[in-house]
Amino acid sequence: MDIGIDGVSLYRSSKTSMYPIVGVILNLPPDLRTKKENMILLGIIICNTKPESNMLLERFCSNFAIYYKKGIDLYVFYN
Repeated sequence: MDIGIDGVSLYRSSKTSMYPIVGVILNLPPDLRTKKENMILLGIIICNTKPESNMLLERFCSNFAIYYKKGIDLYVFYN
């Protein structure tokens, strides 16, 4: 899995930004990897200032390590 982070301002006149953390499955063929339906939203970080990318990755990795060690319950509901 490849992990990507990109920021976007929530409003034009606001300093608040949103940084989605997206997982891309590398086992898929290259033309399918970045299709919306094949990407996994791993998290969202909302900040009032522009953070350094290392800080975003560090925060995500530290939280991910906790979930990896302890495990999480995942419930999927279909309509």
